[in-house]
Amino acid sequence: MMRTIGSLLLTCTAGQAIGQAYSPDWSPVGVGMPTEVYALAEFDDGTGPALYAGGAFSNFSNFMPANYVGKWDGSNWSSLGSGLNGRVLALTVYDDGSGDALYAGGAFTVAGGATANRVARWNGSAWSPLGSGIGGGTTPRVFALTVFNDGSGDALYAGGRFNNAGGSAATTIAKWNGTSWSALGSGTNVEIWALCAFNGSLYAGGMFTMAGGTPANYLARWNGSTWSPVGVGTNGVVRALAVHNDGTGNALYLGGHFTTAGGSPAASIARWNGTAFSSLGSGVAPGTFAPGVRALLAFDDGSPAGTALYAGGDFSTAGGVSVNNIARWNGTAWSALDTGTNDIIEGLCSSGLSGRPALYAGGWFTTAGPVSADRVARWACDCPIDFAPPYCWLDFFDVMAFLNLAATGSPLVDLNGDGIFDFFDVQAFLMMYASGCP
Repeated sequence: MMRTIGSLLLTCTAGQAIGQAYSPDWSPVGVGMPTEVYALAEFDDGTGPALYAGGAFSNFSNFMPANYVGKWDGSNWSSLGSGLNGRVLALTVYDDGSGDALYAGGAFTVAGGATANRVARWNGSAWSPLGSGIGGGTTPRVFALTVFNDGSGDALYAGGRFNNAGGSAATTIAKWNGTSWSALGSGTNVEIWALCAFNGSLYAGGMFTMAGGTPANYLARWNGSTWSPVGVGTNGVVRALAVHNDGTGNALYLGGHFTTAGGSPAASIARWNGTAFSSLGSGVAPGTFAPGVRALLAFDDGSPAGTALYAGGDFSTAGGVSVNNIARWNGTAWSALDTGTNDIIEGLCSSGLSGRPALYAGGWFTTAGPVSADRVARWACDCPIDFAPPYCWLDFFDVMAFLNLAATGSPLVDLNGDGIFDFFDVQAFLMMYASGCP
């Protein structure tokens, strides 16, 4: 056996000395959900990292109760206690001083059987409210949650459609410091859809045209005490914000349904470097039902290509390339993720819970690429012999990892699934390596 493995090492390293790339692919995330997923987040409740999904679903696709939020541990979906009584539209992780917890925002008024108005905290075992929560106005909602430090420590910020928080006036945005709510000046004149911290300020995007009583077209900046516009803003709604470094430094990326940013052409997506806007090639061609970009994520799939910006939403092309609701921007050009999805993407999240970095998408779709995937799907480099980074790349390091895993008796080297490691697993490795593991 050792002679065979030695031959394997020589064959692989001689034949593929510089390595070879292979493409990531789509896979379903368990049974998924029967209706829309709006938000995704990774959170460790003490039992290991897991993926959390929130949306409009009251059960999983196998009819097990979920009540608008669920947990994926890498193998199975499970509910979070008795869940909530309304849609979850935002998820984030925040430490209020007592440890990390998962925070949910949306349209609900009950969490875990107790009153929790539009925002609630899950500590891994129980739900709790954030004071008297958020409300006021017509159909109050929380659409965005993020963590930001205004100089007084990390706090949780909630944006949406509401006019009070904790029983006091707070228009469209409020701050939770772990014990109480406070307003951010006079807020904005119309609802907020996205929040993101960048360069020491909190940025808000939405449907508004005023922030703090000052004109601000769909994008505004809060410095901890006052609101200000971000240049001349955009000419349409901003639905998503994310920070990404394309190799020229961190910048804020905004997605939505607009045709200009800073007064110049920008088709539903743009870049703000702190002083000026710029477009991302020819941008995306928005759809008709929920048009434009609705989710953004900077994600490193572990491949030699490195971190890129991923955009999801309702669009058919990006940079003239057919992409179907999700696309990758590498700093100079757009590319597709296989054939994309067959319907709208609402949320994007990265997680390494399977041992390799993976991108998760949630939304309205039922297929991703060639596979069935009910409203949640996973995009990752999943070749079973890609044991070591860089991922999406088979090379000498994967050969060495295979040998080391075999020496320690790891079940990962049982490539033919017969319960033992032998010549046939070595043969399987050789065949996968030679074929590039498509």
